[in-house]
Amino acid sequence: MRTIRISALLFALAPALALAQGPDSIRVEHNGVQYPGYGATFGARFPQPGTTIGPDTLVHVAGSGETAPAGQGCDPLVNADEVEGNIAMVERGTCTFVLKVQNAVAAGAAAVIVYNDVDDKPGIVVMGGECEPDVCSVPAVFISYRSGLNILAELESPKIVTLIPIRVTEPPPPPSVGTHNTGVVQFDVTDYGFLGTDAQFDGTGFVFNGEQGLFVSSVLVGIDGEVVSNPYRGGSEWTAVSEVTPIAPPFPAPFDHFDQGFVTAFENADLGIRVMERSYSRENDPYVIVKLEVENISGSDISDAYLGLFADFDAGTTWDDDAAGFEQNLNLVYVFDPVEAAPFFGLVAITAPDLSGYSTVAATADDAQLWEALTSEVEISPDPAQRAVVIGTGPYAIAAGTNAVALFAFVGGTDIEDLLVTAQGFFVIIDSAEATTPEGTFVLGSAYPNPFAQGTTIPFDLPTAQRVRLAVYDVLGREVAVLVDGPRPAGEQAVAFDAAALPSGVYLVRLEAGAMRLTQALTVVR
Repeated sequence: MRTIRISALLFALAPALALAQGPDSIRVEHNGVQYPGYGATFGARFPQPGTTIGPDTLVHVAGSGETAPAGQGCDPLVNADEVEGNIAMVERGTCTFVLKVQNAVAAGAAAVIVYNDVDDKPGIVVMGGECEPDVCSVPAVFISYRSGLNILAELESPKIVTLIPIRVTEPPPPPSVGTHNTGVVQFDVTDYGFLGTDAQFDGTGFVFNGEQGLFVSSVLVGIDGEVVSNPYRGGSEWTAVSEVTPIAPPFPAPFDHFDQGFVTAFENADLGIRVMERSYSRENDPYVIVKLEVENISGSDISDAYLGLFADFDAGTTWDDDAAGFEQNLNLVYVFDPVEAAPFFGLVAITAPDLSGYSTVAATADDAQLWEALTSEVEISPDPAQRAVVIGTGPYAIAAGTNAVALFAFVGGTDIEDLLVTAQGFFVIIDSAEATTPEGTFVLGSAYPNPFAQGTTIPFDLPTAQRVRLAVYDVLGREVAVLVDGPRPAGEQAVAFDAAALPSGVYLVRLEAGAMRLTQALTVVR
């Protein structure tokens, strides 16, 4: 039997929702996933913790439809026999919250869950009004539009609903926020591990060319099958350590050409992890880069940690018909609308020891699903659906008191080619022309000439004899030439690249040896 449990949750309230009398802050737990909500300020209060409300059924109300759509419960309920003694599920709409609850009470409901009727922000609101407890005699809670639809999708199965509230009399302050604005994208970072926005925080999301493409995103860290933080659990599992603070340019290399930056820190005591998050952007660029420095504060060594991001992107005008794709050579997972001519939105894992996983997941993915997404390469279905994506890197061995570092990017594109061109460029922006190894310096020299019409020469320098792969990719991430793939001696050397058969455009040459990877852009001009 599937269950829905309504339990207490303390989380930051947006200023507009912080009423003086203090609403009841409620968590609706459905199938192990928790959704935030607010109790009505009128009528019956929530009972003591652990009290079960009603038998085992949740019922979507059906009004007569005379003054409003049937699901809004604005008219006397025609399915009162089904509602009686159970939990009434009601859509927000044209009539007052008080009237909805009164009609549910008249039908014999044991409690009322009202869900938002628009996929908009704020996702949850406080149900106000005047109604005496003996008239509005059952507790009522308001949840977001998406929460409601996720729950309604399971209505064919019996449910058990438990209300376990805590009275919130002094709500904590809202999160501190930093907003990137490049002129092309706007993007928020917070001090509690969420990026963009969430159900409680009315944030910017990720806006590309004026179109909002992100409902909520969060930093993910996975250790031994436990993953934090799923943004749909009803609140962040990260605790703020320091507020979001602007970083004044000039920034350290390789970010010295960026002009906007923010830094914040948050931690999770259960995992013994603290994250220093720095984000960088630049005027006119269609992306924001996020750098995660994950410190082990547990006191013990961590052998296998995975770092990644969760993002519930929305392409086009509706949120439940997205398709997704993945480009292996670019470490890019993305979401798009398969019908509308709408922007593409994606996540790129820029630097990591290895890409450990990528997947599309249900927005309400649990720990097991998130762990699989962080650690496994899962085939991405092109079928339209509600799409959240995960990209993971690792595993990292993090000794006590030391850090692991990973870089990611949120990116937008007008179409797939535009998105891929931007993703290609990250490896030029972030990868240095040289990297230090225990044995010495590993160098990818500048191609000469560049730009070029027919051919160019690509120099590189190896500190030791080793196996090397030098390959060229087009803007779609397709391999167009392999220049070296095998053992090479130590020292300076060069390889010729004949591009006579290639069309004009931007290409990437990538040098890989062991765990090292260096990349630079090549431009073919006819």
